[in-house]
Amino acid sequence: MTHIPSELRRAVAVLSFCALAGGTVSGCGLLKPAATLLPPTTKYTASAKLASNLASLGDLSGPVHGTLQIGDETRKLSGTVAIKGKDSQIRLVDDTDRTMADEIVIGGRRYTSPDDKLWIDRGAKPAGTSLAAALAAADTTHNAGPKTVESVTAQQILTPADVVDVAPALGIDTWTFDNESTTLRVWADAAGKPLGFGATMTWQVNLAGGQKPVTVEIDVMFTDTSPVEIKAPDAPWQWIEDKEYGVAVGLPPGWKLDAKSIPTKVAYSDKATKSLITYHHLHTANQSLDEVSQDAIGALDPAPSGPEKVSIAGEPASRYRHDDTFTSMYHVLTIALHETMGWVLDVSGPKTNKLAVDDLATQVMSTVEFTR
Repeated sequence: MTHIPSELRRAVAVLSFCALAGGTVSGCGLLKPAATLLPPTTKYTASAKLASNLASLGDLSGPVHGTLQIGDETRKLSGTVAIKGKDSQIRLVDDTDRTMADEIVIGGRRYTSPDDKLWIDRGAKPAGTSLAAALAAADTTHNAGPKTVESVTAQQILTPADVVDVAPALGIDTWTFDNESTTLRVWADAAGKPLGFGATMTWQVNLAGGQKPVTVEIDVMFTDTSPVEIKAPDAPWQWIEDKEYGVAVGLPPGWKLDAKSIPTKVAYSDKATKSLITYHHLHTANQSLDEVSQDAIGALDPAPSGPEKVSIAGEPASRYRHDDTFTSMYHVLTIALHETMGWVLDVSGPKTNKLAVDDLATQVMSTVEFTR
């Protein structure tokens, strides 16, 4: 699986540190306060039974079916969702097999991955934001009537818009979302048995200097019958959220804040591999990416190779490689523009181990999220 690029990465990195309570989302784009239903509904007669079943889910799993639209571009979504009581495992990919969300929640702890291989320990999942909590919070009284989804005919039980925020429950970070709105639906039979769930989600995100609308339609039908097994990943990376810099990044286990770290340049190091990771800002003054890159690398001797055009946290970026003539270190520098700031990520290690440094730089770059 490859990492989601450019606009798709920012748009979905980009629905979890949001509080799921009465339609208010803390630290994200605000949900609309008014609770309204789009289609006409009738009272669902098995409301109490469905609510009870949603509050005590057992082993449920099934495939994902949906679409992701960013501006004029539409992509199909697929993947799997598994629920085992309060635990869950979610994987959403687009039609080119690029990751939209990849999350394991087990014992209240959250793990995410940019590629279904490298896993990051994100700590405790905020209360009320798990998939089990979102489904338990569903309104079970409004029946929009039967509909067939992926060959399963079920009653569509709608929660009023913006009462439950589904995005964090699906493992999507909403750091940079504006005007977010969500309508949750539960698919059920006439007797109150949950057969699946779905959601319509919309928001706006700043991409390439402008706002773009995003719409996600997703449905999951619990059609799999095999037992659900959810395990925590082995040796997950650590998660560093730097609020001052407005960035979050994954780092390998054991890496620590380095003594070289200063307010204008943050550094983490690993003694075992003699490697260093730093990041810092550059003021852009309305400069282009190429101009900002030259400010960052212009004084390096010899001149680094590049640029290689890449993407970091959904923003266009340039990557350069540099052999430092004054030290035994080899550097991989990735430079991006995010809103009004330039951002430089420098991954370095011994010249004798260039392939490992290249691999580490690619892995670290895949974890980066801008949080404002």
